[in-house]
Amino acid sequence: MSKSRSIGTRAESAVRRVCREAGFPHAERNPLYGNRDQADVAITPGVIAEVKSGKAAETASDAQIAKWLGELETARVNAGALFAILVTKRAGIGHGNAHRWWAHTTLDGLFQVVDVPMIYPTDDLRVRLTLADLLTLLKREGW
Repeated sequence: MSKSRSIGTRAESAVRRVCREAGFPHAERNPLYGNRDQADVAITPGVIAEVKSGKAAETASDAQIAKWLGELETARVNAGALFAILVTKRAGIGHGNAHRWWAHTTLDGLFQVVDVPMIYPTDDLRVRLTLADLLTLLKREGW
């Protein structure tokens, strides 16, 4: 296994573990689908996560996060999911503390999670919170 694949596998496994500990017992790593990517982790039916780790994630610019969120939208459609999360490893926070990694989404997506009607178009607005906080929100909303 290549070094980059090993880094990715370890990060995806850490996110899966955090999801299970947060009350999503069926969270699983997704198999690779080539050009029909369906993200890295299926958290619960209708919710997927793409996981980015290593230096690229730790130093990602706003433009890079926006690019990854755009790619994630394609994976969300491919997976038939309602909601998608981009998880990025934070510098200095290891795999044992993946619950503290960043979870990125759009404000539209967050409104869908909490079932709040959108007052104005928000598809370009990005939101970032910890993975633990986002999973808590998902659980409280009945996902």
